[in-house]
Parts: sequence; structure tokens; C-alpha cells
Amino acid sequence: MILEYLPEKLVNKVKGMVSDVKQHWTTPKPGRLVPYKEVAAYGFGGMGIYWATILSSQIGLSANNFLVGHAINLKPVDLQIMLNIANVIVFAITFVRSYFYDNINSKDGKIRPFLKWSLVPLAVLSTAFVWMPYERMEYYQKVIVVEIFYLAIAFFSPYVTEGFYMLAQVMSSDSNERTDVMSIGQLLMSFAPTLSNLFVPYLAMLTGGVTNIRTYRIIYPIISIIGLPLAFLTYSGTRERIIKPKDEPFSVTFKDAIVTISKNKYYWIIQSANWVVFLESGYGVVLGWSFVYAHQGQYESSLGIANT
Repeated sequence: MILEYLPEKLVNKVKGMVSDVKQHWTTPKPGRLVPYKEVAAYGFGGMGIYWATILSSQIGLSANNFLVGHAINLKPVDLQIMLNIANVIVFAITFVRSYFYDNINSKDGKIRPFLKWSLVPLAVLSTAFVWMPYERMEYYQKVIVVEIFYLAIAFFSPYVTEGFYMLAQVMSSDSNERTDVMSIGQLLMSFAPTLSNLFVPYLAMLTGGVTNIRTYRIIYPIISIIGLPLAFLTYSGTRERIIKPKDEPFSVTFKDAIVTISKNKYYWIIQSANWVVFLESGYGVVLGWSFVYAHQGQYESSLGIANT
């Protein structure tokens, strides 16, 4: 066994962790509220969410988007105009979504109901998007169809992607335990993009590469279907423990929300971190253009290794 070659202290630590997980798999540790089974459901459900939404995440209004910019072949200038229009509408949608989050009154909590009802519509919309008969459409028809689908997807997508991260905030009333749930859960979830970035470019070669719409009609929907049952673990396998009583009057105005958030130092820390992630994600654009366009797809099969 591999444990025979490890230091004794490390072996004892590993055995202790395994024993602890077994003992508190369904029953929380003393002083805690969340059992390990629920943490596992959150993490593996996060993997499912990533795969279930992998197709919708490929739909963007930019020239460097392989699906819309190359496979559907919309012009960069038109894509920028479409994006500007979409941003204005999505900004308005954000108000509606925030209102629902703040004022929902459900026995399941604030986050889980949105995860339950948004996963399937998002997968269906994404699949319908790629299967539209773009080959037989006039250019202006493609512009209209892409814009409408993009807005519909933008309505459901945040309920799923943001909902996963917000769910950890309401699974426990203890801040230390919430930190542990987020750390373990998101560590498990991170295996999904690692595996996808490695293998999807290889699978895409079977359908003509990442610039061929057949890839998005076949490979990505299959991954989404595989991810859906796993994604529902975030609803069925978790509980919210910070739930507002039904008889408690509750209303949050937009002004009150802005004032409160502006005074929250953690909000600004998180936003700064998001900007770092945004800048870091630029590598994906560089790699994509290098492997797919600069070399005319000659090294496209190696994109998975480069991503990893």
C-alpha cells in the first residue's frame, strides 16, 4: 500500500480524516450544522453545474467567441453593437433578479428554488440556440435569433452560476463553517473545468474542431446532459439554515441595498478579486486565437494541454 511509504504523522492524519468523515457523514460534528454528506453534495453538485452550463458559457457576443464569431459567422462590429444593447437589457434584468432574491418566501429557502427551476430551462435554451438552422438564415435573421437567445440565457444563467456560490452562504449560520463548506465544495467543483479544458479540445476534433458548429451541437449538449443529474445535488442534497419566517414582514429597497453594500469592506475585496480573475482569464483569449486562428487549427488538438 502507498501509505507504507508515507511519514507516520501524515499517515495518522489521513486515517484520522477518513475516520472523521465516516463518523460525521450524515451527522454533523459537535458545534457544527452541516454534515460531510451535504458538503459533498454541494461540491459534486458544483461539478454538475459546471458541466450542465458548459454550453451556455460558450455563447458570447464577441469576435473571439468561436461559436458566434466563427461558426455562426457574425461580424465583429455587429457583435459589439449587439453586446451593448444586451448589456442595457441585462442591467434591467439584474434589478428583477435581485428583487426576487431579496423578497422570495419559500419553504426551500432563498437560493435552492432558483437552482431547481433554472437548470433545465438553461440547458434547453442553450441546446436550442446551437440547433437553430443558421445555415439557411439570412444574416439579419441570425442577428435577431442570436440576440434573443442570448438575452433569454442571460436571464436564467446567473440563477445557476451565482446561485451555487451564494448557496454556501446560507447552509450554515456559523461563518467558520461557511468558509469550510465553500473551500471544500469549490475545491471539488474545480475538477470539472480542469477535466473539461483538457479533454473537450480532443473531443472537438471528432466533430471538426472548436470553430465547427457541429461541436456545439453534439459534444457540448452531451456534456450538459451528463452534468444535469449531478447538478441537482445542489438542490436535493443540501439545506438552507438561514430562512426567513413566513410571517415576518420583509422588504428590501434598492437604495437600502446600495447603501449597505457600499459600506461592506468584503464586497470591495471580492470585487477586486474578480478583476484579478478577469485579467487572468485573458490567457484563454490568447491561447484560443493562437491555436485556432494564428496557426489555422494546425495545433488545435494541443489546446487542451495548453489550457491545463
